[in-house]
Amino acid sequence: CHICVGGGFPVASLDDTLPNNATFEGWINGEDRRQGISGDACEVSLCFCPHTIWLVILIHGWPREAWEAVIQEDDYDQDDQHVVHFLVENVAEQYPDATVEFKEVTFAIRSIHGALKRLLSSKRKEVVRADRDRRMAERNWQEVVEFVESYLQARGILSEHHQTRMILGIMWIKGFKTRTEANDDVILRFIAACEQSPGVFDSDDEREVFTTVMQYFREQSGSDQDDHMEES
Repeated sequence: CHICVGGGFPVASLDDTLPNNATFEGWINGEDRRQGISGDACEVSLCFCPHTIWLVILIHGWPREAWEAVIQEDDYDQDDQHVVHFLVENVAEQYPDATVEFKEVTFAIRSIHGALKRLLSSKRKEVVRADRDRRMAERNWQEVVEFVESYLQARGILSEHHQTRMILGIMWIKGFKTRTEANDDVILRFIAACEQSPGVFDSDDEREVFTTVMQYFREQSGSDQDDHMEES
């Protein structure tokens, strides 16, 4: 039995001769009470380490009194792949007409993340990528906001909300939405320039303040690009 998701190499296998195959543990559970199955069917659970894939199988044709005795004695775990070896070397030989029903397999998403992506349609992949990029952009921008706010707080300057909002607004418009060493240097020099002329924020004309602060930014970043003012 090989478990594959999205094609490619098996993510788990009961063939212990395969190289780099995930190790697993197994338990003979007995009657499957969840589904109310009665008779000889015996449930066996296999957990592929480290607890990322679960496989549940049902064995039909293994007499109840036989598997109940095995569970009672609890001596079938003599090696690493004990359950499979026990089923092959004991149950299969004693009951050649017994069959195996592969009932269900459960994955921890992180263990098959790459395989799951291969199952997505092209359109769905675009949506997933867009959502990932949006979340990354939000996280990166939040890091910039926290960097600016913590620096202003530590310096005890420009504590007014509209001043911080103006500085962050210019950072956003100019594309400084991610923290890097170079970006941090420009941001700090920009704030220092604003600190040296705090009176600029006293004006009631936000457009005038914006123009002046943007000029500070040009001087500190060396940017000569045209700026597009955005009004809220």
